[in-house]
Amino acid sequence: METSENFAFVGERFPFFKESATRAELQAYADPRASCFHARHALERLVIRLFKVDKSLNQPTVNNLDAYMTEPSFLSLVPQIVWEKAELVRKAGNSAVHGKKAPKPETAIDVLRQLFDVAYWVGRTYVEDGANKLAGRTYDESLVPRVELSASPASLQELDALKAQLDAAEATNQEKQEEIDRLRELLAGYKQE
Repeated sequence: METSENFAFVGERFPFFKESATRAELQAYADPRASCFHARHALERLVIRLFKVDKSLNQPTVNNLDAYMTEPSFLSLVPQIVWEKAELVRKAGNSAVHGKKAPKPETAIDVLRQLFDVAYWVGRTYVEDGANKLAGRTYDESLVPRVELSASPASLQELDALKAQLDAAEATNQEKQEEIDRLRELLAGYKQE
């Protein structure tokens, strides 16, 4: 799957985020419930990865998005407005999956804007030369595929199964990502010598 241009800027440091964010964008009009699910999953991938990239962050004792987002070191690092946007994405994703009423496409687009703003802060803060490369960049809604609302959107059970599948795939790839990170650190140390 080709990464959405709206989220490609996070670079290779956040690969799982880009994939889930792209899926969220592809589903915004066709299946807003699935879009909000993928946006929340993207946020979770981004935040968990941030804890691996930024060594000043303390791992929470519980492994879920709420625990990561309320970890004191994270709260002191992230600007309040960015945290509020992340919280909006988290709640919208939870509501989409656990609520009885499916969100509208407009809600999914707003969730994508909020997700972009969180990713924008991460990109400006953690991507090499991100502050310069991303200055003034905004979410481009024209890049969202305009697909008619699906007559058969994903069921809650299908989304639960998809989450389990995505989590299992990420766990499988986690070792590889940690090895890549270790090699990057070694290479950075080698370049300094």
